[in-house]
Amino acid sequence: MSLRPCTIVILAAALLAAASSAGAASTPEQKCQAAKNKTAGKYEACRQKAEAKLTTSGDATAYTTALGTCDTKFMRAWQKAIDKAAGVGATCLDDPLTVGDFRTFIDEHTDDLATALGGGGLTDCAPDLVTVNAGTAVAADVLVGQTFSSGAGLGLTGTMPDNGAVNITPTTTDQTIAAGFHNGAGTVAGDPDIVAGNIQNGVEIFGVTGTFGDVPDVSLLETGQTTAYGTGSDGDLQKGAARSYTDNGDGTITDNVTALMWEKKSDDGSIHDKDDTYTWTMTYPTMNGTMVTTFLASLNAGGGFAGHTDWRIPNVNELQSILNYQNVGPAVSSAFNTSCAAGCTVTTCSCTLGTLAAGVYASSSTSAFGSGGAWIVYFFDGIVGGGDKNDVLYSVRAVRDGS
Repeated sequence: MSLRPCTIVILAAALLAAASSAGAASTPEQKCQAAKNKTAGKYEACRQKAEAKLTTSGDATAYTTALGTCDTKFMRAWQKAIDKAAGVGATCLDDPLTVGDFRTFIDEHTDDLATALGGGGLTDCAPDLVTVNAGTAVAADVLVGQTFSSGAGLGLTGTMPDNGAVNITPTTTDQTIAAGFHNGAGTVAGDPDIVAGNIQNGVEIFGVTGTFGDVPDVSLLETGQTTAYGTGSDGDLQKGAARSYTDNGDGTITDNVTALMWEKKSDDGSIHDKDDTYTWTMTYPTMNGTMVTTFLASLNAGGGFAGHTDWRIPNVNELQSILNYQNVGPAVSSAFNTSCAAGCTVTTCSCTLGTLAAGVYASSSTSAFGSGGAWIVYFFDGIVGGGDKNDVLYSVRAVRDGS
């Protein structure tokens, strides 16, 4: 069997180290290379001598000691060559390979040679090439201009297009992302104005569902209309139903018409839970029940809910202002009835109907029928009526002046 190429390389290094240098190198880098050639050759020779002694003596302890001596001398000489080059501001040409890389290379081939001399035969390098040639990549999988080897062959050149930084600006139609390599520096344009309050109610843009207005603009035809004037009634124009709300993303909703800021209700067992109910009074007929001592006290404690400490119980006019008589069960705009599900929080949903099926919410207004009653709003169907202040539990929703 002929010597494999990888064995020839290491023997050549040993021969170069054994020969005298044919003259001083002209650069520090060349001097470093020559010094490392000699060091590698000496290490190889030292290893071969240790192998020879082991063969004749069988002394494994002496063999291990000899290998340690070879390694120590090799490491010191190698570092000396590096330090000498660094002393004049140069870097050895084999950088970033390390001394360990070369030591492993020499050790492997020394072991192969010892095995062969002992009758084990020389190992061909072909199996290594088989491993390199075992992948499944094809030219289209590899960046254009880059070379690779796989089951498709050796030394192939990639054809995948280099698209570099890909930047996408959303449009009204889908855009095809070109196949190929993207370097990760691209972007998809964003727009801070894409928020629910800026989008027509019920219209979804890039995953954001609008809450602006519950009906189309008066200039648009309603279902069944034949002209922009319809029958001339507000049932067609629906001017009185116009609503505009902004979800502030912190558990509050701002009415863009009245400038009132409303607390959102949740279903998570917190102070905002839609199922919680409270008393109107503890000392009849003053409004000092748990809706004040527990509910408002919690909202206004510390830094306050959503950063505000002036939350209060709305009067009946304010509470009635968020009704939407085009809806029922509850009779509110979608801003107050969105994604309400078990466990949702005020930042992920908006609820209205809770334990009280009729959605009975208390106001702070005393009924005109007498001091013992308070105005309440039934949010299931939008009815406003009178309720007893004493011994009755109500739902409550806090409000503050957001102007």
